[in-house]
Amino acid sequence: MARGSSNNKQITSSAIQGLIELINTEMHSDSTNPDSVADAFLASTLRYIQFQKQKGGVVGEKFDSVKL
Repeated sequence: MARGSSNNKQITSSAIQGLIELINTEMHSDSTNPDSVADAFLASTLRYIQFQKQKGGVVGEKFDSVKL
């Protein structure tokens, strides 16, 4: 698909929030098989979101409503 195509859709903060909640639920429900790589990746992703929120600006505003 070409850049700038009108078919591009934005990912909303509510979609990100839903994914975070789903991932946390799935990771906690599978307590018999902890995955340290997945845990580290999720922690890194959440740190990135927190950093962007603190930094502010246009990107930070997109993460404002995401609860970590």
